[in-house]
Amino acid sequence: PGDPIQFTNLSTSADTYSWSFGDGENSSLTSPSHNYAEVGFYTATLLALNNNGCVDVTDKVLTVIADVQFANAFTPNTNGGSGGYYDANDNSNDVFFPFARGVVEYDMMIFNRWGELIFRSNDIKIGWDGYFNGKICQQDTYVWKVSMGFFDGRKYNNTGSVTLLR
Repeated sequence: PGDPIQFTNLSTSADTYSWSFGDGENSSLTSPSHNYAEVGFYTATLLALNNNGCVDVTDKVLTVIADVQFANAFTPNTNGGSGGYYDANDNSNDVFFPFARGVVEYDMMIFNRWGELIFRSNDIKIGWDGYFNGKICQQDTYVWKVSMGFFDGRKYNNTGSVTLLR
């Protein structure tokens, strides 16, 4: 989402064009670019018309996906945990969570250096606030493991590390 998609018009002998991008936006340019705001399936349609009234229509189903991104460090709120609730647009960086869109299945686990599971979430809207058993964890590097399923059937499985800074 947000990255421009360049549409290439391969029509011949047409004089006017009408594009519908499937998200309510339209264009009359010959070969427009368009930005989709959200992940999802969209049907882009091109109607080409010449001066003799001949019409040709073609459409293509597009799948708009997003990458998964993880921060490599975060700074928990020392005034108490949030239960993992976060606002993805908040820059306070006090909850560790993946930046992802279109997730329909989710499982994230956080482990300490001894391999002990200290956090687990099955809700993409709940990240790790840096607390375990009601106490803030020590400054250290922790291992995360995540499995995700997306609206289009893609699967994502990965592990990594995050540094808790205090």
